[in-house]
Amino acid sequence: MCWTIPRLQVAAVNDVLPADNLADLLTFDTVYGRWAKEVYAQNVRLKIGGTDYPIRRERDLAKLPWHEMGVDVVFECAGSFRE
Repeated sequence: MCWTIPRLQVAAVNDVLPADNLADLLTFDTVYGRWAKEVYAQNVRLKIGGTDYPIRRERDLAKLPWHEMGVDVVFECAGSFRE
């Protein structure tokens, strides 16, 4: 996962996993190893390298407040919506 793509800014993360699990998965990768950025969970937010990202835990993506979160593009990476 790359958080430094020019002109692309992550607005939020949506996952059913708890925030502390997401922080561990970002910190320790079985292929890439440990990520150099500091990653930790705080309430329903991820702190990555000093930047704060809100976490949503919504299974129905239509219920997410995309506009209020400032989202223009969504990357759906679970493979749940292939059709």
